[in-house]
Amino acid sequence: MKKLFISLAIIAGISLSGCNDSFLEKSPVTDLTEENAFNSYDNFKAFMWPCYEMFTNNTIRTSLNGWAQNGPYRGDMDAGYFEQKYESGYNDFAYQTVASVASGNGWNFSSFIRRINIMLSHIDDSSMTEAQKNHWRAVGYFFHSFWYMELIDRFGAVPWVDQVLQENSPEAYGPRIDRKTVADNVLERLKWAEENIGNFTSEDGKNTINKDCILAAISRFGDHKNIGCSVFVITDVETVADAVASFRAGAKDYINKRLIRELLIPKIKTLIGNDDDTDFPLLFSRKSDGCIKAYSAAHVVAPTNLNVMIIGESGVGKEPLAHEIYDVSQRCDKPCVMMDCGTLHYLALNSNTKQSPTLLDAVAAQFRKAQGGTVILDNIQQLSPDMQSIMLHVIANSKQSPRIIATASPDITEMVITGGFLSALFYKIKEFTITLPPLRECQDDIMLLADFYLRHYNQEFRK
Repeated sequence: MKKLFISLAIIAGISLSGCNDSFLEKSPVTDLTEENAFNSYDNFKAFMWPCYEMFTNNTIRTSLNGWAQNGPYRGDMDAGYFEQKYESGYNDFAYQTVASVASGNGWNFSSFIRRINIMLSHIDDSSMTEAQKNHWRAVGYFFHSFWYMELIDRFGAVPWVDQVLQENSPEAYGPRIDRKTVADNVLERLKWAEENIGNFTSEDGKNTINKDCILAAISRFGDHKNIGCSVFVITDVETVADAVASFRAGAKDYINKRLIRELLIPKIKTLIGNDDDTDFPLLFSRKSDGCIKAYSAAHVVAPTNLNVMIIGESGVGKEPLAHEIYDVSQRCDKPCVMMDCGTLHYLALNSNTKQSPTLLDAVAAQFRKAQGGTVILDNIQQLSPDMQSIMLHVIANSKQSPRIIATASPDITEMVITGGFLSALFYKIKEFTITLPPLRECQDDIMLLADFYLRHYNQEFRK
């Protein structure tokens, strides 16, 4: 009887345990699940390997499966980023053809994007170090951004999916976000990835995502029109047609070269969040003997009333030096009028003798604006013979006698000798001469210049 009760108890125990199916919810300890698969560095490395298929995926144009026009840059052409634009016939990009996304066309958030978001959601709970966590977050941000570069190219406005979605997730049916906002998100992630990816080549192996890959993506993505930059068109001669074309192409403003200090610099200050009225300093102070001699001469002549001619090749910094002379002169409290001689030369080419008095009056009006301050004549070698005569007449008869600071190319002296430039005007301006040497003659400045731009772009990219 006792054995019967024991047997019944055992049977009842088995029956009751059989009704409890909770053990079925527990996976074997040897199986990988989402809960235990993301723990070590190698777990994340293995999970992200399939994302490298992006580079050979023929369904997207950012693929590296071809070269140039037949490779990744074909996508840029389809999206209209290059001068050659695939507009005739069928364009693969819905952004150009307004094709329905329901037909596919690369509208895909379920493969790479989902895998990346799953990986990113498990980083904080892993056993990795902070540096390793940052590395894999940066790798995830790179692949996420790389795929979104394609989505923006094809469709413009797209949903921004940065979390793991389920079938019942409201975000799965969310609206499309405007292209500019999505592009800003992509660029923000790429910049974060650049700063935090670290150097894990020894752990990841060769030909894996590193800082150089991220910089290349930033460079390419930043070249796409209307993304991450403001374009200003600077011109010698303003025309309505050019202005309209510039604005239609996405330019932020259309500015005459003569008005750079008055219009362009304030706009740039506003863009970078610096609205104060202080002038920009010279980009850097060069240290070579030739430049030190030129800068020293500039500061010697600045407090005087002598007219100054600055001679140098294009790009050596003649105009900034002219403004620096004005800034430290005794006339800095009076107006400084900038006159681009290339523009005056253009006007002269489109005039005849009967119009000469009009040109004379226009030049004289510019001198009167200086109110006895300073007139900077930029590139005087570009003055036509007629304009040289007009300029000489205005300078000789100006009642307020503004100070003249002129810039010229090295061939100005030869032009005087051969009769291409009025000697009377030349010597009227050339009361004091400063020669700025080119960089090839200033080897000591090369590293200084490189260091300046290194610090400048480190600040630009928040490094």
